[in-house]
Amino acid sequence: MSMLHAMRHGAYWCSNGYDVLAVNARGAANWPWMRAPGANVMISLLTGEGREQCVDWEHRWAPLLLAQLRREIIHQQGSGQLEVLVRRVCRDPLARRIWEGTADVQPRAYGTTRPMIMPPWGAEPVEITVSAVTPVVRPDLRMVCAVPAPGVTPFPALSRDPRPGRGSGSAPRPGRGPSR
Repeated sequence: MSMLHAMRHGAYWCSNGYDVLAVNARGAANWPWMRAPGANVMISLLTGEGREQCVDWEHRWAPLLLAQLRREIIHQQGSGQLEVLVRRVCRDPLARRIWEGTADVQPRAYGTTRPMIMPPWGAEPVEITVSAVTPVVRPDLRMVCAVPAPGVTPFPALSRDPRPGRGSGSAPRPGRGPSR
């Protein structure tokens, strides 16, 4: 967890089923929906609160996320968790239309730069580059970080101390986070 909370950009740990396991203070400020118990990145970005933050969702976010999800289903064949996730996402008519008609199987959406509205910056979109790392000893986990693209005004200071347990940060959920 110390690596997560040392990150100066919004970051979170998630499972290979995209369940949010822990989020740092900057991430909780950027994506308030991640604080909810049981938050799932794909559900939130494709059908929930997170979708409203994704600028040009239908063209710049959904196709990449759905293609990444399709790739994960192939990579993790027989994963009932991912199959349930796809069914939940496809309950949304627009997500289902993109899933059925335009989502390719392609490399992950990580490393791409896309616009997102994040509360600390106000109502204007911020171009962010999303990156991820997977621990060698825990390939079922990934830490995802969103870094403002070059030329973006540095992130505003958090109103409270960003260290875990001392402000707006979210403490890891017991028993669900990655081991050190």
